[in-house]
Amino acid sequence: RCTWKRRPGSRVESRISGVLQMIFESLDLMAGYLRENRNFGDCLLVDVRWRHFGTVIELIFDYSWTPDGSVRAEYAPSDLRALVLRNVQELHVCNSLSEHMSLHPEELNWGLSEVASVRVLDEDRFLAKYQSLPVPFHHLRCSWEGDRTLDVVFSTLEIV
Repeated sequence: RCTWKRRPGSRVESRISGVLQMIFESLDLMAGYLRENRNFGDCLLVDVRWRHFGTVIELIFDYSWTPDGSVRAEYAPSDLRALVLRNVQELHVCNSLSEHMSLHPEELNWGLSEVASVRVLDEDRFLAKYQSLPVPFHHLRCSWEGDRTLDVVFSTLEIV
Protein backbone atom coordinates (compact mmCIF):
# COMPACT_ATOMS: atom_id res chain seq x y z
CA ARG A 1 0.00 0.00 0.00
CA CYS A 2 1.33 3.38 -0.94
CA THR A 3 0.16 6.91 -0.18
CA TRP A 4 0.85 9.33 -3.01
CA LYS A 5 1.50 12.98 -2.23
CA ARG A 6 1.16 15.39 -5.11
CA ARG A 7 4.22 17.63 -5.37
CA PRO A 8 4.63 20.70 -7.56
CA GLY A 9 6.38 19.58 -10.73
CA SER A 10 5.19 15.97 -10.48
CA ARG A 11 2.19 14.30 -12.02
CA VAL A 12 0.03 11.59 -10.52
CA GLU A 13 -1.85 9.63 -13.16
CA SER A 14 -3.94 6.51 -13.10
CA ARG A 15 -3.27 3.61 -15.43
CA ILE A 16 -5.88 1.50 -17.12
CA SER A 17 -5.17 -1.24 -14.56
CA GLY A 18 -6.06 1.16 -11.76
CA VAL A 19 -2.52 1.32 -10.38
CA LEU A 20 -1.35 4.82 -9.50
CA GLN A 21 1.89 6.12 -10.88
CA MET A 22 3.95 9.17 -10.02
CA ILE A 23 6.14 10.78 -12.66
CA PHE A 24 9.19 12.95 -11.86
CA GLU A 25 11.22 15.05 -14.26
CA SER A 26 13.08 17.19 -11.69
CA LEU A 27 16.32 16.01 -10.06
CA ASP A 28 15.29 17.52 -6.70
CA LEU A 29 11.92 15.76 -6.69
CA MET A 30 13.51 12.43 -7.63
CA ALA A 31 16.12 12.79 -4.88
CA GLY A 32 13.40 13.74 -2.39
CA TYR A 33 11.31 10.69 -3.24
CA LEU A 34 14.31 8.39 -2.87
CA ARG A 35 15.28 9.99 0.48
CA GLU A 36 11.70 9.58 1.77
CA ASN A 37 12.00 5.90 0.91
CA ARG A 38 15.39 5.38 2.62
CA ASN A 39 17.13 5.41 -0.77
CA PHE A 40 15.85 1.83 -1.09
CA GLY A 41 18.64 0.78 1.28
CA ASP A 42 18.42 -2.86 2.40
CA CYS A 43 15.84 -3.57 -0.31
CA LEU A 44 16.33 -6.31 -2.89
CA LEU A 45 16.64 -5.52 -6.58
CA VAL A 46 14.71 -8.53 -7.85
CA ASP A 47 14.36 -7.73 -11.56
CA VAL A 48 15.64 -5.41 -14.28
CA ARG A 49 13.34 -5.21 -17.30
CA TRP A 50 14.23 -3.96 -20.76
CA ARG A 51 11.18 -2.28 -22.37
CA HIS A 52 10.18 -0.19 -25.37
CA PHE A 53 13.14 -1.08 -27.58
CA GLY A 54 15.61 -0.50 -24.73
CA THR A 55 14.54 3.10 -24.05
CA VAL A 56 12.68 2.15 -20.85
CA ILE A 57 14.32 0.27 -17.98
CA GLU A 58 12.24 -0.98 -15.04
CA LEU A 59 14.02 -1.65 -11.76
CA ILE A 60 11.82 -3.87 -9.57
CA PHE A 61 12.55 -3.79 -5.84
CA ASP A 62 11.21 -5.85 -2.98
CA TYR A 63 10.83 -2.95 -0.54
CA SER A 64 11.96 -3.92 2.97
CA TRP A 65 10.56 -1.12 5.13
CA THR A 66 7.19 -0.79 6.87
CA PRO A 67 5.42 2.57 7.24
CA ASP A 68 6.58 2.80 10.88
CA GLY A 69 10.24 2.58 9.82
CA SER A 70 10.96 -0.99 10.85
CA VAL A 71 12.16 -3.80 8.62
CA ARG A 72 9.33 -5.93 7.24
CA ALA A 73 8.87 -9.30 8.98
CA GLU A 74 10.73 -12.21 7.37
CA TYR A 75 7.65 -14.00 6.00
CA ALA A 76 5.54 -10.93 5.28
CA PRO A 77 4.24 -10.63 1.71
CA SER A 78 6.53 -8.94 -0.79
CA ASP A 79 6.13 -5.20 -1.33
CA LEU A 80 7.22 -4.83 -4.96
CA ARG A 81 7.95 -1.33 -6.19
CA ALA A 82 9.04 -0.34 -9.67
CA LEU A 83 11.27 2.55 -10.64
CA VAL A 84 10.59 3.04 -14.34
CA LEU A 85 13.32 5.02 -16.10
CA ARG A 86 12.25 6.54 -19.43
CA ASN A 87 14.27 7.90 -22.35
CA VAL A 88 17.24 5.79 -21.29
CA GLN A 89 20.50 6.83 -22.93
CA GLU A 90 22.89 4.54 -21.02
CA LEU A 91 22.76 1.44 -18.84
CA HIS A 92 25.92 0.18 -17.13
CA VAL A 93 26.26 -2.77 -14.75
CA CYS A 94 29.43 -3.54 -12.82
CA ASN A 95 29.01 -6.73 -10.77
CA SER A 96 32.53 -6.81 -9.31
CA LEU A 97 32.33 -10.54 -8.70
CA SER A 98 35.10 -11.90 -6.51
CA GLU A 99 37.26 -14.82 -7.54
CA HIS A 100 35.19 -17.15 -5.35
CA MET A 101 31.90 -15.87 -6.82
CA SER A 102 33.25 -16.34 -10.35
CA LEU A 103 34.38 -19.89 -9.61
CA HIS A 104 31.22 -20.89 -7.69
CA PRO A 105 28.20 -19.06 -9.17
CA GLU A 106 25.90 -21.78 -7.81
CA GLU A 107 26.61 -20.42 -4.30
CA LEU A 108 25.24 -16.94 -5.06
CA ASN A 109 22.02 -16.12 -3.21
CA TRP A 110 19.52 -13.33 -2.54
CA GLY A 111 22.06 -11.40 -0.45
CA LEU A 112 23.84 -10.32 -3.61
CA SER A 113 20.71 -8.34 -4.55
CA GLU A 114 20.48 -6.34 -1.30
CA VAL A 115 21.01 -2.72 -2.32
CA ALA A 116 22.93 -0.24 -0.15
CA SER A 117 21.39 2.83 -1.81
CA VAL A 118 19.66 4.25 -4.87
CA ARG A 119 20.50 7.88 -5.65
CA VAL A 120 20.22 10.38 -8.46
CA LEU A 121 23.50 12.15 -9.12
CA ASP A 122 24.46 15.22 -11.09
CA GLU A 123 27.70 13.91 -12.63
CA ASP A 124 29.26 15.47 -15.72
CA ARG A 125 31.00 12.21 -16.54
CA PHE A 126 27.64 10.68 -17.44
CA LEU A 127 25.57 13.73 -18.39
CA ALA A 128 27.78 16.17 -20.31
CA LYS A 129 27.20 14.65 -23.74
CA TYR A 130 23.42 15.05 -23.39
CA GLN A 131 23.32 18.75 -22.39
CA SER A 132 22.57 19.87 -25.94
CA LEU A 133 19.35 17.83 -26.07
CA PRO A 134 16.02 19.59 -25.40
CA VAL A 135 15.21 17.24 -22.49
CA PRO A 136 17.20 17.24 -19.22
CA PHE A 137 18.85 13.92 -18.38
CA HIS A 138 19.68 12.46 -14.97
CA HIS A 139 22.00 9.79 -13.59
CA LEU A 140 20.61 7.12 -11.25
CA ARG A 141 23.03 4.85 -9.40
CA CYS A 142 22.19 1.68 -7.48
CA SER A 143 25.07 0.81 -5.17
CA TRP A 144 25.75 -2.33 -3.22
CA GLU A 145 28.36 -3.09 -0.56
CA GLY A 146 31.72 -3.20 -2.32
CA ASP A 147 32.13 -2.01 -5.89
CA ARG A 148 28.94 -3.37 -7.46
CA THR A 149 26.93 -0.65 -9.24
CA LEU A 150 24.15 -0.15 -11.75
CA ASP A 151 24.13 3.23 -13.53
CA VAL A 152 21.36 4.56 -15.77
CA VAL A 153 21.17 7.87 -17.67
CA PHE A 154 17.52 8.75 -18.32
CA SER A 155 15.13 11.72 -18.49
CA THR A 156 12.00 10.73 -16.54
CA LEU A 157 11.42 8.63 -13.42
CA GLU A 158 8.06 6.96 -12.98
CA ILE A 159 7.07 5.23 -9.74
CA VAL A 160 4.63 2.34 -10.03
